[in-house]
Amino acid sequence: FRVSHDGCVKLWDVEESKEAKEFDLGAVATCLEWNTDGSLAAAACANKKSVIWDPRTDKAAFNFKQDFSNAKNIFHDNVGLFGVGGSKMGCHEYHLYDLKKLSEPVTEFEVDDSAGMMLCNYDPDTKMLYIGCKGGSQIKYFELTSKGEMHKLSLHNIGKGIKGFYYLPKLMCDWKKCMISKSLLLFRDFIQPVDFIVPRKSQLFAKDLYPAAYAGVPALAGAEWLSGENKAPVTRSMDPKKQDEAVGGVKIQTKADLIAENKQLKEKIKELEAKVAGLSK
Repeated sequence: FRVSHDGCVKLWDVEESKEAKEFDLGAVATCLEWNTDGSLAAAACANKKSVIWDPRTDKAAFNFKQDFSNAKNIFHDNVGLFGVGGSKMGCHEYHLYDLKKLSEPVTEFEVDDSAGMMLCNYDPDTKMLYIGCKGGSQIKYFELTSKGEMHKLSLHNIGKGIKGFYYLPKLMCDWKKCMISKSLLLFRDFIQPVDFIVPRKSQLFAKDLYPAAYAGVPALAGAEWLSGENKAPVTRSMDPKKQDEAVGGVKIQTKADLIAENKQLKEKIKELEAKVAGLSK
């Protein structure tokens, strides 16, 4: 995706190194998001509207007013909802919508009275939504349900205003510590890692905390997706006993495999260098 100040969104085919599709939002986008299977994309715009469309077409599937400044959109596909959050009347709110009925939100939740730009991250594995804000010193986290409920779980006090945050892939979490998410907080002149851990005494693998996570392997080729095909992300088990299993038809390489492959490549380089030296005589 690439979006410009004139509200034009362009989709690029990286494999073919060319522009694939173009869509006019009609306003500057403050947020762009994909849904889980790649069938829809959403943009929150500066005109306080949200647009949802199939990026392979040039027509919007949904276009509705949400009245938020600097809004953020998130597809909560695993609970069947669509989330919109942002600043409204001097506070932060987060609304949950049913895509079948966008005339009014299922839930309206007031997060806090901060004025900074809202920061959001959704973990579909645990159905947890993390909300902070630029310049704020707290990260609050909630559990979402398919009934449109937002249950506040807790908050993390940082003690200093952040400029942004990023959550690493679930496979980076240490299951021995019952770590459910690993984040990087951006400050003015440094980055601080923060781990979110469920307090459990057992060091056994917790199946309830770690469903199959995104494997980092593409589910479709670019041409397949452009032809209209949709597919759920490729996942892999976080169970340490299943780490060597093939994922999406691709065998996962262990550290030992990579070391052995690196050694073979170095030997091949030496062999080729010797041949080049012999030819130059």
